[in-house]
Amino acid sequence: DSLTDQSQRSILQWLLDHNPDKRATTEQLLSSPLLPAPQVNTIQVQDILNSVIVSKDSQMYQYMLHKLFQQTSSTATLMTYDLDWYNEHSLTQLIARQTLESGLREVFTRHGAVRVKTPLTNPMQQSRSNSASMLGDPIQLID
Repeated sequence: DSLTDQSQRSILQWLLDHNPDKRATTEQLLSSPLLPAPQVNTIQVQDILNSVIVSKDSQMYQYMLHKLFQQTSSTATLMTYDLDWYNEHSLTQLIARQTLESGLREVFTRHGAVRVKTPLTNPMQQSRSNSASMLGDPIQLID
């Protein structure tokens, strides 16, 4: 019902093309604008995520974490997050924080400190596995 006659005609022509190289693959057809986007049920998505989260050693769990932490944030998003913090605090708190940060930066620089940006999460290394296991699972610590 949601497909127009023109889009139905285009789909059939695409699938019945005499040249096999010009025929649509399933991936091309599903990603084309000729078909409506699939309806996703929230409960189904929750069930799938729950089944992936259960086994932390599974490939799907590792893939999900990789994709989540691989995402980058735009500068606008990062600035918005920082601006929210500034909106919640008074001007005197902001000045005090800035003064404290600059004073600490000066002391650390004077003693040879070098600014290093480290990621918030690091993959567990084999040499650190014993010490990490004493602390517990990092994901559980965040929860």
